[in-house]
Order: sequence, then structure tokens, then C-alpha cells
Amino acid sequence: MAWAGITFFAAAFANLLGAVVINEIHYQPANKTKLEEFIELHNPGAAAVDVSGWRMEDGGWH
Repeated sequence: MAWAGITFFAAAFANLLGAVVINEIHYQPANKTKLEEFIELHNPGAAAVDVSGWRMEDGGWH
């Protein structure tokens, strides 16, 4: 339930700023034999955002 609140707050804040936000993070899956780790990005704005040069490194975006 806490994640839902954090996700809602982040999305609402992003709507005000028009920024892309991390919507969901899934790491350390129970089944280690499948590729199930992911980061979900959400763009609440009307304009497309080019994320082709984005990368995550050492816990931050670069």
C-alpha cells in the first residue's frame, strides 16, 4: 500500500512539472532464471520525451 501512495504522489508531482518519473522498480525477482528485473518510466505530459540517451548508473540517471 505504501508503494501505491508513493507512486500516486510521484505521478501527481510529475503532472505539475511535466517530467518523466520512475513509476515502478522490480528487482531481485523470486525466480532467478527469468529476466524479470525492470524499471518502468511514466510520462504524464502530452509531449513525447526522447529517452534514447538515458542510462542508470550507480543509482542515478546519466
